[in-house]
Amino acid sequence: MYIYLKWIEANPEYLNEELAEKWDKIARLRREVNKKLEAERQTGLIGHSLDARVLLNIANDEYSFIKDYTENEVSDLFIVSQVKFVNENLAESEIEGINIAVEKKRLEKNAKDAGNTMRKLDTTTIIQMYVQDVQTFWKKM
Repeated sequence: MYIYLKWIEANPEYLNEELAEKWDKIARLRREVNKKLEAERQTGLIGHSLDARVLLNIANDEYSFIKDYTENEVSDLFIVSQVKFVNENLAESEIEGINIAVEKKRLEKNAKDAGNTMRKLDTTTIIQMYVQDVQTFWKKM
């Protein structure tokens, strides 16, 4: 059985270059984080990405919008246990003004924080973030 699909043309009314650029930057940053994760996997610091806590120092204005999301939302994007925004000097990435470090995830002291740390990856969060961006765009129109 064969299924043939015709390429679907995007409706120009729905194209949003600003939103597309934003998600391209998120994807680029995620690739940089993945490089750091893989390097630490090779050293044995972590076994897989959910063992990781990613530290981000974002001094690049083009990427500062990332800080508008919560650390939990960004950890879902990167598929890691924890993300922490810091102002410390960290290892440089290929994106100017963005420094990244990976360390072993930290176990939190109280039950509420431990529940957040050990939560399962919620893919709906990523979809909700995207929908929220689209809704914000349409409100501006």
